[in-house]
Amino acid sequence: SRRSLRSTLRAAADAVDGVTATTLTLRRRTVTAAVRTHRTTTERLTEAVRAAITHRLDQISPATRFTVRVRVSAPRSTS
Repeated sequence: SRRSLRSTLRAAADAVDGVTATTLTLRRRTVTAAVRTHRTTTERLTEAVRAAITHRLDQISPATRFTVRVRVSAPRSTS
């Protein structure tokens, strides 16, 4: 079901080092993950989350191929 797919993909995104919270939405052919982190530098976090979700999708192999979008929100720099 779409609900179990969403929770499975959210767990995959949450497992990435540095991720503190994930909100995941499924559209017709798009998976959008909004990720929160406490890190001030988020250089490689977007690609790590995208790779984790894509890897999990490859394991599940759904009938339709999803496009994965990732948004990272981090605290502002205190300097």
